[in-house]
Amino acid sequence: MELKRVQRILEFRQLTRLNVREAELQREIDDLLKHEENIWCQKSQLSDLRIEIGILSTSIGGWCFDYEILQQHFFQELYTAGIRVTGSFPCRSIFPIISEYDRELLLMVPTDEEIRRAMFSMLGFMQNSTSHIEKLLGSLFVR
Repeated sequence: MELKRVQRILEFRQLTRLNVREAELQREIDDLLKHEENIWCQKSQLSDLRIEIGILSTSIGGWCFDYEILQQHFFQELYTAGIRVTGSFPCRSIFPIISEYDRELLLMVPTDEEIRRAMFSMLGFMQNSTSHIEKLLGSLFVR
């Protein structure tokens, strides 16, 4: 209401303080609209969370509406590992085989000296804070 009144007065004469007041009122309205939009968004998310399963397709192709049957035959088996998947793994033999020696090398923990050499070999990489990085990395690889 106040915005309409201010706009009506501004139609007849331009006053700086009314222009400022109009801008303030417009900002307040925009804030209220954003707040309302957030509330409606939150309400819609809440209603999505409350959706219940009331009907499911049966294994014979029909539909089951009875909640008791759904509890007994679907919900109890929902997270069980009763179904075994058989068949070939499609990525088998695509990746190279790692030798036992290479596996041992990959599992080795680097020494502090190896870390220090690697850090100093990176020319210019954080040279001012190398001692800090050495301490951090050294503490990560403590045996």
